[in-house]
Amino acid sequence: MTCRIVDYADQMTGEPSGNAQLTSTLAHRIFLGALPNSWVPREKCPDYAIDYNIEIMKNNKSTGVFFGVNVKGTKKPSYGRDYLSIPMETNLLSYYYHEVKIPVFLIVVDVTRKAAFWLLTQEYVYKILEKTNPGWREQKTISLNIHLSNKLDKSGERFENAVISGMEFLYLQQFQLPYKEVTERIEKFYNSEAMDLAVKKERERQFGIKTTSYSCSQSICQEEYDTIDKQADFEIKASLIIAENLSIKDPKENREAYYHLSDALAIAGHRANPRIRYIAMGERYYHDYIYHLMNFFNINPDMSVNQLHLRYHTYFVAMGELIETIYSALDEEELVAASMLLVRLADIYFSAFPFICTALGHNKAFPLLDSAQELLELAHNLTSAVENPGAILQ
Repeated sequence: MTCRIVDYADQMTGEPSGNAQLTSTLAHRIFLGALPNSWVPREKCPDYAIDYNIEIMKNNKSTGVFFGVNVKGTKKPSYGRDYLSIPMETNLLSYYYHEVKIPVFLIVVDVTRKAAFWLLTQEYVYKILEKTNPGWREQKTISLNIHLSNKLDKSGERFENAVISGMEFLYLQQFQLPYKEVTERIEKFYNSEAMDLAVKKERERQFGIKTTSYSCSQSICQEEYDTIDKQADFEIKASLIIAENLSIKDPKENREAYYHLSDALAIAGHRANPRIRYIAMGERYYHDYIYHLMNFFNINPDMSVNQLHLRYHTYFVAMGELIETIYSALDEEELVAASMLLVRLADIYFSAFPFICTALGHNKAFPLLDSAQELLELAHNLTSAVENPGAILQ
């Protein structure tokens, strides 16, 4: 059974369908022939978006390194001084960037010269398109520039290094993409009418300052706070105190704190003050993150990049849940809770820093500190807006 069909990328060469089929077939042969003999390409059927999943083998043993490729052949690529340009569907790039968790390389094959060149798609989107052409998703296709030094040769050494670098990049993206999304969400909210209204409501709740009349359809007004079950608040506060007095870095005490918080939220969360509920939820997710992060790195102190890339899911799940809690707090106009949760998110980046330093080196880890600092500044801005509304209320 063969999967070799002419896809949209092949058709963009502008050749008649028969010629495009031949060009595509020849391109695949050239690419496969240029791979090191020990590497194992597995053709995908059907091959939407990714033609092959490739496993890097050494001494007949798997290295655990996998990556995907999309092979595009052309007879007349557009060459520049030190690069070649090729058109690419933006929906494919978006799919690679947002959905695929392994490195995906675009392989452009000049079938006339019998030369193949690679481009790491996810990194190109993040470092080039997102910065130079933020509206690229609105286009149907976009031109990609591939450096001519990224030429595939039989040794595969430079290409293998690019694959390893790609795995490191995708791992670190699990920190950077959520940070980018959170900061954009907070900044958008901060400059909206919803922020103005939230500040007014928070000031009335905290200080009894009546600034204006407003609807309570999306939040709990002061009068409603009076009807909240005080016992529920007490139970959740008690779980927070217990968690505070237990060591988050001790696995046993961490789990004890986590279950105290979880039990209190399950029993009393729906009846409690939203602010207290969101803070307790944030603490629970933070404890879960620290537990899985430390457990992972302590068990695998000398892990390779492929282990780092393939087994990180548990602590990033907890991180994602904390971020969703931040969004929920904003939706309920709980600015103080959202601010405290942002501080916890910053703590996640701080706590990951020493482990990433050990695994990937200081240069790769330092951006985590920058992200953490920016999150702390956003948290400060939210609380300052409540305490000193200034221009926001003008």
